[in-house]
Amino acid sequence: MEVFRLNAETHPGSANAYDSLGEGYLAAGDRARAVESYGKAVAIDPGMKSALTALHVLTGRNRRPYRPMVLFHICAGTLGILSGAAALSLGKGSRAHQIAGRAFVVSMLSMSATGAYMAFVAPHREVINVLMGTLTFYLVATAWWTARRRNAGTGASDWAALLVVLVVAAGLVNSGLEAVDQ
Repeated sequence: MEVFRLNAETHPGSANAYDSLGEGYLAAGDRARAVESYGKAVAIDPGMKSALTALHVLTGRNRRPYRPMVLFHICAGTLGILSGAAALSLGKGSRAHQIAGRAFVVSMLSMSATGAYMAFVAPHREVINVLMGTLTFYLVATAWWTARRRNAGTGASDWAALLVVLVVAAGLVNSGLEAVDQ
């Protein structure tokens, strides 16, 4: 405990130091000091999930409500799972299958677009999540586009789609190489 206290005193601006101190107090059975330390960690870094979760568990207080875009993202994902299961279980080509398939496409496009956007505007901007959301959007959109296509020629939109996936692939390779270097 003394090392954790010394670490927090030496680094008073470190949310991680207070989060670790809170873990130490919790392990030692001192809930009041654990709550205090986790509270300091959250005051320094309001987005620190481990400290927020610990405070929620220790105090029983409800978390912040989800932002509307997060709720939309969750609902789109839920609809995607349900409509995808329905599309798989219905006879191919039937009217119900077509409706379920359209619902699946719209929900997956919505979910991937909101996920990529939220990752892009997040304070710590996790590039991998932006890339994966964009890749998911690309895969669903081009699959739908291919199924709906009537002509066999390659047009400007096909080349634009290829450019998008090449940029995403380059970003994913770059993220992978950065992860290996760490």
